[in-house]
Amino acid sequence: MCASGHGRAGAARERRADLTAEGYARLSYRQADTRWKGYAPGWDLHQLRHTAISARAANGYTEVDLKRFSGHTSLRSLEVYIAHNREAAKRKAREWERRRDASD
Repeated sequence: MCASGHGRAGAARERRADLTAEGYARLSYRQADTRWKGYAPGWDLHQLRHTAISARAANGYTEVDLKRFSGHTSLRSLEVYIAHNREAAKRKAREWERRRDASD
């Protein structure tokens, strides 16, 4: 060990497998979900993830962007978010048209 306590002098520092490139610890899904529930009781990580992906889909992110963000490997798995937001967009358009027509 060198004087600084970081292994052999001149040896390349190895990155621990349980840390991200930025040095943050990786948590298992269960660990992360348990921590999250301490901040938002009644919500789980899947709901948070679904909301984050859906919000991006609603704000015009492309399917490729959504795949990259979510880590999904197929567009088919994203259809649930994309289809939901298409329906929401249609509902908003119909609502806007009704309000417009009512004000004419």
